[in-house]
Amino acid sequence: MDNEVKAVFLDAGGVLFDTFFKSDERISHLMTGRGFSQSKIDMAVIKANKYKQAFFDNHHWISNWNEEEQFWRNYYGIVAQELGDAELTNELLFFTHFAAHIKATIVQMQRARNPYGAALCG
Repeated sequence: MDNEVKAVFLDAGGVLFDTFFKSDERISHLMTGRGFSQSKIDMAVIKANKYKQAFFDNHHWISNWNEEEQFWRNYYGIVAQELGDAELTNELLFFTHFAAHIKATIVQMQRARNPYGAALCG
């Protein structure tokens, strides 16, 4: 058995990637493009944010992707329901989670590449 370490993957959550638009802007961007009024979107997001606040106030923890997916599916389901189209839930879930590498992460990974052979995957 070869005991040599070939690779190490580090994921600290929210460190390697960042979103282009923040929080409610993602929903607003997508839904105004679909023709919904900004005031209606704002009201839907307020209701969804109340769900989010209550979720974490009750000391719920998200510890894996299934729990995270369910949380966001519920969150976006509230937005979709408030906009009058529950079918939007999956669209919101899919299209509002776009992200990019944080520039400082790329620089640090490039520095690590030379002495350690590190690679940045995305």
